[in-house]
Amino acid sequence: MAALAFAAWVGGLAQAVEPAPPKRLAVGINYIGGQIDYDFTPHVRGELRLVTGNQTSASGTVSSTVFGARGYRLFGSSAARFYCGAELARVKAKQRAGAYTVTGMAGGGFIGMERKFSRRAAVGVDAGPYFFSLREAATGASETTFDFVLNSYVIFYLF
Repeated sequence: MAALAFAAWVGGLAQAVEPAPPKRLAVGINYIGGQIDYDFTPHVRGELRLVTGNQTSASGTVSSTVFGARGYRLFGSSAARFYCGAELARVKAKQRAGAYTVTGMAGGGFIGMERKFSRRAAVGVDAGPYFFSLREAATGASETTFDFVLNSYVIFYLF
């Protein structure tokens, strides 16, 4: 009888202890770029992202590249959940038909919402204020500005 009670107690302890959530690796596409995400916990995510683009202006076509890291704090566990976070990125822009090159850093905070539409896919949008500190290579001229950044993405969990 005592052995049966002990077995029931041990079985109850085993059921009360939940296994740790699996770590989740995801790849995604964002507006004009790509990203790799890793969910450290159900509420903490890290991300590496690369964004590239071209813009035509009066002085010619300018190509830009932004490589950055983001940290997320996700709230809730439903299919739709809110998040906030911060980003720090390296920025480079180069005029195609000239020697004009700008490099620098960008950083900011954001808030957003993510919606899972299957077990392996989610879509999200966020926005927030960012600072940009840039320096032109030939003249050494520099400038720091603030702007509002809007971001959207689709991610696909690999496991």
